[in-house]
Amino acid sequence: MATVTTLVAGATLALSLGSPCAARADDDVPPVTVRLHMKDASGLALETAGPGAATWTKVCDAPCDREVVLDSTYRVVGPEMAPSSDLHLRGHAGERLVLDVNRTTPKQHRTGKALVIGGAIVLGIGGALSAGYGIASLADNNSTAGCDVAGSTSCHTSPPAALLWTGVALGAVGLGGLISGLIVMSPTSVQQEPPAAERPQSADLGATPFLVPRFTSTPLVSGTF
Repeated sequence: MATVTTLVAGATLALSLGSPCAARADDDVPPVTVRLHMKDASGLALETAGPGAATWTKVCDAPCDREVVLDSTYRVVGPEMAPSSDLHLRGHAGERLVLDVNRTTPKQHRTGKALVIGGAIVLGIGGALSAGYGIASLADNNSTAGCDVAGSTSCHTSPPAALLWTGVALGAVGLGGLISGLIVMSPTSVQQEPPAAERPQSADLGATPFLVPRFTSTPLVSGTF
């Protein structure tokens, strides 16, 4: 009899744990949300793609100022702008988060790409000129090592130094263009500012009491003269 009672109790417990009611109780837990504000993002929008989602869904238009789910993937999009990289919010329930958007337009992307290509070409030309000067100087040294006849036409002359300096100058210009292009064509960046609770508090000088020295009428020297 005790064995039958134990089996019945175990079966009842298993059914209760696997019942749809228990599953619905877990699903009814509300997601953690934060209040989001988008800074300097006029005309832009925030999109999200939930876990396992293949498409992006619009959440709000800038400046947003609404509750959004914390545990999700976001990005910032807009006209004439390259989409930002995927963004994951950091914070706690009920906090106000601020996103600072530094947008990159397609025109900036094309300009940066042109600078990268042009800079790489100029850098290559400068490097070739500098390398040519080095090779010519080395060949001249080897060929004139045994040249002891003054005015002999078989002796080579040293390559002009202007060749070297031209190569160095072109290399510097090309490198600068390459670096500038990479900076200009960088994708739209989104920085999350720390919540107000995590920002360092500045010293309130106005609330600091000013200590005034207290003067007394006590004589510095006392005695009978």
